[in-house]
Amino acid sequence: MVRKPISCLVILFSLLLPSHFINAEVNNEQKAELSEKEVQGQLIWADLYSADIKTSIDFYTNTFNWTVKKLGEPSSSYHIFYQNGLAVAGLLDRSAKREKTSQALWVGSIYTKNVAQVVNESENKGATIILKPHEFDRFGNRAVMADPLGGIIALLDLKNANKERRKKAENHWGWAQLFSVDTKAASTFYAEAFDYQIENIEGRKHAYYLSKDEDVYASVIKMPEKFPQRDRWVNFFELVDVEKHLAKAIENGSKVIYSSPEQQLAIIADPSGAFIGLTELPATLALETK
Repeated sequence: MVRKPISCLVILFSLLLPSHFINAEVNNEQKAELSEKEVQGQLIWADLYSADIKTSIDFYTNTFNWTVKKLGEPSSSYHIFYQNGLAVAGLLDRSAKREKTSQALWVGSIYTKNVAQVVNESENKGATIILKPHEFDRFGNRAVMADPLGGIIALLDLKNANKERRKKAENHWGWAQLFSVDTKAASTFYAEAFDYQIENIEGRKHAYYLSKDEDVYASVIKMPEKFPQRDRWVNFFELVDVEKHLAKAIENGSKVIYSSPEQQLAIIADPSGAFIGLTELPATLALETK
C-alpha cells in the first residue's frame, strides 16, 4: 500500500495557510508489515445527527448524488448514505441537543483499537461520555464522547471482517479539523488519547498538527470569535470537482462558511446547520472512482 499525500487543510477563515504535504512512500517489503496500527487515530467514518431526516436526505442526495437506505428493522432510525454503491456515511434521527446553534451535527469516527480503554482514560481527564462502548451494527465497537472543551467525536474499533470496508471508506473522509477555544489543551487531550504527536504549525500562534510517525491526521486551530465559543470538529469529505458540488450545495440551501477555489476546498453549513468540509479527491483516487 502506498499512502496518499495528506493535505493539511488549516483554515483560519480569513487566512488560509499553504497546504502541508506529508509523503510516505512504502516499498514492497514494507507493505507486508502494514497493519491496523497505521490507521489508529484516522478519521474513517462520519454520522450525521439530524432532527429533520427528510431535509437531510433531500440535501445530501440532491447535492452529492448519494443514495440512502434505512438499516435494520422498520423502527430503526439509522440510515446509510451510499456513493457509487459504497457506504460513505450514516444518518441518525436524533436531535443534536449538545449543539444549541443547529438542528444537526456531523460526528466523525476515529479508528480506535481499544475503545473501552480510551473512553475510561478520557473520562478521567474530563471528557463526557455520550454513548458508552457498544456494538455498532456492521462496523464494530463504538462510543461517542465530548472532550473536556465540548468537541464531540466518536471512537470506532472495526471488526476484522470489515477491514476491506475500512480501506475503501477511508478514501472519502480525508481530514479532520478542530476549532478550539484552547488549542493547546485540546491538542494535549487528543495526543494522550490517540498517541498523536503535537507539531506547531509554522508561522501561526496556538495552531497545531496532530500527527503519528510520518502522517498528519488533523489540525487544531483557534475558534474564530464570531462563532459560539465551544470546540467544534469539522470533517472533510473528498469529492471530484469541489467547485461543482459547492455550487450545487448553495443551490440546495447550504451556507458557505469558507471557500478557496485555489485550494479546492470549502466548509459549508447544510440547511439544518451541520458543518461539513469539502476537499478535492486526489487525482489518482479520482480515476479509481470512475
